[in-house]
Amino acid sequence: VMKHFGLKNMTSLKWLRIFVLARFFNRMIPQGGNIFRAWTLKKEHTFSLKDYTLSFLSFSWIDLTVIFFLIFFIVYLFQPGLKIGRFGVLWISIVAVILLVAAPWLILLISRKVGRFEKITTAMERTLDVKFLLTNLLFCLLYFLLTLLWFYLGFRSIGINLDIGTLSVFTVVLRIGFIVNITPGNIGVIELAYGILASSFGVN
Repeated sequence: VMKHFGLKNMTSLKWLRIFVLARFFNRMIPQGGNIFRAWTLKKEHTFSLKDYTLSFLSFSWIDLTVIFFLIFFIVYLFQPGLKIGRFGVLWISIVAVILLVAAPWLILLISRKVGRFEKITTAMERTLDVKFLLTNLLFCLLYFLLTLLWFYLGFRSIGINLDIGTLSVFTVVLRIGFIVNITPGNIGVIELAYGILASSFGVN
């Protein structure tokens, strides 16, 4: 995604170093990894903070759109009656997909009309590039399936069998947790979210 947004002279090994250190710092300081990554890319690769932010938003948007669409698809097929409290997961996912799909087109339309946000207009156009989208869709799908398998094995290891729709909701919470850090490593936040979900789904 960052290369698509103008990052140059980045090798796999250099990126691995930045990625690992950023993940470590996110565990220690809220948003510490994101700050480290942005600062390192700006200093070592002249990748501006604005381009970093736009690429991060682009990746997050694609990731969340794919996840909520998959949740809608899975819940619709396997657990249409699944609820979190009084709210149906099916309807939550439908609303989320509609808002996420509409957002970049709306931003693009406004920025073109106003004519003052050239960087945002360019970012939206890059994000909506068909080849770029399809490549990211495949990666997001693969990651979603791996995370789903991870949760399935985790619950099975303590003797709990959950349906695929329920597991997919746990998956989206984990993905949002990677994007937004409130506490170091989101310790406490993720556990609280899992506890609320488990209670809603009738899991001890």
